[in-house]
Amino acid sequence: TSHLQSCAFSIDGFYFGKTRGLLGTYNNEPYDDAIIPEGSVGSSTAMFANSWKVNPQCADGVVHEQPAPAAPQCTKLFSGGSSLRGCFAYANPESFREACNKQVAEASGEAKEEAACNIALSYVGYCYYVHFVLIPLPDHCGKCQVGSKTLHIGESAVVKTPQTAADVVIVVEQLEDNEDIFNNLISPLVSTLRNDFKEKGIVDVNFALIGYGAPDQQWLSVYTFNGEFNKFSGSAENIYFGKEQEISKPKLSDKLQEIKKILLNEIGFSKPAQAFQTAFNYPFRPEALKTIVGVMSSGCDSAILPFQTMRLLVHRINLLNSGVVLNMVTPLKDLSVDGKDEKAAANIVGFDSDAVYTQGEAKRKVLRGDEEALHKLKYTSDLCIELTLGTNGAVFSSSNFVKGKPNLRKNFLQVLSNKITDRLTGEELVNDCKCELERGMITKTKCTVTSRREKEPLARNIKGVKG
Repeated sequence: TSHLQSCAFSIDGFYFGKTRGLLGTYNNEPYDDAIIPEGSVGSSTAMFANSWKVNPQCADGVVHEQPAPAAPQCTKLFSGGSSLRGCFAYANPESFREACNKQVAEASGEAKEEAACNIALSYVGYCYYVHFVLIPLPDHCGKCQVGSKTLHIGESAVVKTPQTAADVVIVVEQLEDNEDIFNNLISPLVSTLRNDFKEKGIVDVNFALIGYGAPDQQWLSVYTFNGEFNKFSGSAENIYFGKEQEISKPKLSDKLQEIKKILLNEIGFSKPAQAFQTAFNYPFRPEALKTIVGVMSSGCDSAILPFQTMRLLVHRINLLNSGVVLNMVTPLKDLSVDGKDEKAAANIVGFDSDAVYTQGEAKRKVLRGDEEALHKLKYTSDLCIELTLGTNGAVFSSSNFVKGKPNLRKNFLQVLSNKITDRLTGEELVNDCKCELERGMITKTKCTVTSRREKEPLARNIKGVKG
């Protein structure tokens, strides 16, 4: 979701009984949750809360100790007819009802309902994470935004694209082979795409950046910019690229790690799989054109068991149904054209399931591609390439970019941008978008493509007419 509504903390069992502060003592004993820094239990909520001030110069916060009168909004939520009732037998809702009454009493107008729903959201999260009980948030408490229209849980709307928005998610493998690619291709791609989209009437473009795979990077990174994850502008100060460790004489532990890597890859828990799964789950705006650009330092690992192939099929169906186009920038080191010399292969920017695109197309207003060359193209395919082509996306050779001189790199960048924008804007989609709940508490708009129609290609610098 693009809006932070709640936050849950998962603490390792090593810290059981070793924590203090506003979140309690983590020992399953409610009595001493209100311990103050001196070690005694606070005599009141106000004393407890104010004792943990970071800056003693700050004024004490005001805590209302007396219970507030019962609010009808809270009675509705925490009564037998509520959708929350499925957890009442596992988690006593009384403290949540009291908190709800206080929050509603302090709010005014329409904010009263929102205040009550925030407490309901907390209760749903508490039941899910602590008691493993899944209950749905009441329908009136959840809403989704579809353009200027607001949908409540269970409501749906028809959305046509393209309109004026696009969402681009960039997934980068943080190995040193990709550092040049990121700095000199991906970073300028952001502004180039923005300009190319603008020429086609797409003026509201958001970019997100996901990184993974550095040697000491245990978890993937969703990079934020000024606190927002969809404001990548081409520059990321915190991203770094590492060198993959080379093992000349593998030990038993190294061999076991390799076996573990293979198994994780097969069941979908490898670092690349998790990074792309995060991109697939990105909260794309319903009214936006949607694309993912993967930047890999090497191809996908080959499949040994059938699990990867099965996941590939599921991902392909889901991406097509969601209207998301996957594009891949990958080395393709063995790229060649049958009957042609190495120069012909080095001139290739990328290809899709229809044609091959070369640097000579950089100045063309509309990409045409070479269909004949596609039949002569040779390369080692992998599951990532198959998935990309299966979602009507394109595969681009990062090796050719790295070997290119500055003017050829500029052409490569322009063809890459042209291909992405042409593909996204060249088709009209009709989507059925429904406001749904995930884990009982997270609202998400799920859109399914119900029809597709190819548009007539427009020359560059000519905007489409909106009807």
